[in-house]
Amino acid sequence: PRASSVNIYDERGELLWATHLSMSLELTTLVQESIADAIENPSVTGRFKQMGEVPVYLFWLRREDPANGPPLASLVVRLKAGGNIESCSFGFVQQIVQPALDVLRQDLLAREEIQRLRDSMQEQTQELKVLEVVAGRGTETGQPGAEDLKSILANSAKHMKVGMAALIVPDKGLAMTVAGDGGKLDYRLLAKAHRHLVSVARMRREPLMINKVSLPGQEQSEYRILAAPVFRPDGHAIGVFALFRTSSSPEFTASHSRVIELLARRLASVVAYEYDELSGLLTRQAFERRMKQILQDPKRAQSEWTALYIDIDHMHAINDAHGMHNGDRILKQLGELIRRHIPPGALATRVSADRFAILLPARLDDSVKVGEALCQNAPQLSASLGVDKVSVSVSVGVARVESMEQDFTHVLAHAETACKAAKARGANRVESYQEDNESIVRRMTELRLVANLQRALAENTLQLFAQLIAPLGDRQRPPQFELLLRLIDEKGKRVGPDQFMSAAQRHELMPAIDRWVIQTTLESLKPHASLLAQDLVGFSVNVSGHALRDASFAEDIESVIRASGLAPGGLCFEISEDAMMGNLAPAENFMRRLSKLGCRIALDDFGTGLSALAYLRTLPIGTLKIAGSFVRDVLVDSKADSMVASIAHLAHSMGLTTVAKQVETEEVCTRVASLGADYAQGFSIASPVPLREILSELPLYTTPAKPYLAVQMASGKIGNA
Repeated sequence: PRASSVNIYDERGELLWATHLSMSLELTTLVQESIADAIENPSVTGRFKQMGEVPVYLFWLRREDPANGPPLASLVVRLKAGGNIESCSFGFVQQIVQPALDVLRQDLLAREEIQRLRDSMQEQTQELKVLEVVAGRGTETGQPGAEDLKSILANSAKHMKVGMAALIVPDKGLAMTVAGDGGKLDYRLLAKAHRHLVSVARMRREPLMINKVSLPGQEQSEYRILAAPVFRPDGHAIGVFALFRTSSSPEFTASHSRVIELLARRLASVVAYEYDELSGLLTRQAFERRMKQILQDPKRAQSEWTALYIDIDHMHAINDAHGMHNGDRILKQLGELIRRHIPPGALATRVSADRFAILLPARLDDSVKVGEALCQNAPQLSASLGVDKVSVSVSVGVARVESMEQDFTHVLAHAETACKAAKARGANRVESYQEDNESIVRRMTELRLVANLQRALAENTLQLFAQLIAPLGDRQRPPQFELLLRLIDEKGKRVGPDQFMSAAQRHELMPAIDRWVIQTTLESLKPHASLLAQDLVGFSVNVSGHALRDASFAEDIESVIRASGLAPGGLCFEISEDAMMGNLAPAENFMRRLSKLGCRIALDDFGTGLSALAYLRTLPIGTLKIAGSFVRDVLVDSKADSMVASIAHLAHSMGLTTVAKQVETEEVCTRVASLGADYAQGFSIASPVPLREILSELPLYTTPAKPYLAVQMASGKIGNA
């Protein structure tokens, strides 16, 4: 009843509520002046003031932490003039109004929290809208698109209302800027600021926000900068994403900081997908996609385009001599060298470990000059290793893009062929693709063979032939058949192994081919499992040295034989003497593993080196196939005749079986039989025929009377031996 008014003021001293319309300027000034007093004395709950004859009581409603800024609000009780002031001490009045102060404080705190949450939700909603528009969803396949970097920068500049957006990734050669509508900016400021921003980004793990920065030497000297580091997947900062505003634009806020951090992550994922981590060039996927866009763009079809294929010479020797880490340094610096020598609009990628490709908007002659520049500068890369004896060089192939509708494989095939020709001619040189060049024609023929092999493996269209290995002397021995491979080319013509096997070896296709042959053989023999179980017939499969080097090959073959249900004794695996000696440890593992399973092992082309002689006693070899170079000449060369006789005698003394290979005439067949050979194989005995034909006639070969001999003689497929 003694109060003339009760007023409530906010933290800035502005009136929130009053018992009646009390607009006293003097009272408002008093409250605003008291706020500084409240901040300086956080432990004080209020003050008593005298406005003339009117007593005034100020009570400060504080937050949880009184030292944290101004009071939440001020409650002012003004008494009527002329009252007994002594009976209304500050403590007395506070005791009366304290319940109201407590309720009012809780209500204001709740209102403040609700408002904070509302603002936060609005900020997050706005952030999500910006992120959806700016970052997008990538390409239709869900992978980052070729234009994602530019589109993210452009959308960032637009929706964040900045004057410029910039992405700097030095290791990838990326320096990308996009202008926005948020005020005109001088692009030269980026030249002065980018090194500092990249350095700060590499030290910080969070965004950097500077709402006032001065760059000397600029007409417009003050800017606002918001920057976030761009990280590699391993957490190492490789660059910076920065937004720039003029000093007249609004300041950046914490909400902007959260948005740019998320956008930097999006940019990092695009950079990781688009750019090779080691060389800094495009990844192969990004290169293929961008090249396809270029080749299918009608506007660019009028320009001349060329493809370059670069291969580092003797890279394996560098890795072996100086370590893989130094080899990686060479690859990284070659990527930088390529970036320095290609013009704008060109594409460059690291195709594989030490091979690179470039698509140039240039004529063939100009592209050759680019290749020559790479060859001239490549030796300088060795200086990075600190070893004078290292010699770094590259071979470059250049080919014109004949059709804008060509795909990636066809565009680079000619350039790769020319590169191989450059290597064959001494390396460290540039070769242009010419269709009439003999070495290039040979290389293209090999590539076609490899492509046909890969297609045949994928489509299961290789063909198996079988050649009879006939017993000599004791014809009660079971006949054997060696499985041989045939390829059908793109014209439907049958191609023998002598034409494609070397190409398959150079392109590391032999493990896959050997697996296919063995798997197909087992599947074909399953209907005849009983004949193998009775030891009435045997089948031999060749195993290459490349397959032996495959760590899982022996285990895989053992597994498929067990799963087939066939008697292992009907299967023989032939390994050439050279393949065994060149891969002794894996060859021994393979032999022992398959021999333990019950399979037979034959040493092919025995006698060509005699280096395997010492291992006949310790390895589980059951058959020696005498090299055809000796067998062919037994009638005209006494040394060859003696060699065949010696091998046969050695084999019999050790309990081994012998097979004379390349028996081309009846006279040779008769002679090797007299020298002690147990079996004979060659065109005088039988020509290779499709396996399915042999399997259809298999009962003729496995009856006790061996009528297959008469059948073969009558058909001219076997001699009279």
